Amino acid sequence: GSADSRIRDPVPNDITGFVHAHPSVRLIVLNGSTAGRFYHRFAEVPGIPSVTLPSTSPANAAVPFAEKTRNWEVVRHTCSR
Repeated sequence: GSADSRIRDPVPNDITGFVHAHPSVRLIVLNGSTAGRFYHRFAEVPGIPSVTLPSTSPANAAVPFAEKTRNWEVVRHTCSR
């Protein structure tokens, strides 16, 4: 499966390159704590704010859907500025 606990040798994406190619990016959004941890360890982009939000995975049932929705509102607010 795709469980985070199975990740052994992560290979980071070139997020810095993506941001340089797409200068309108204003926020890096990480889907879940594992993504946030790996981003800050391997691929953080200086000068671009980031936010780690609750995973949207059904496996993250501990966080109610309504709470996830409220947390993810930061994306809409940032993109609508």
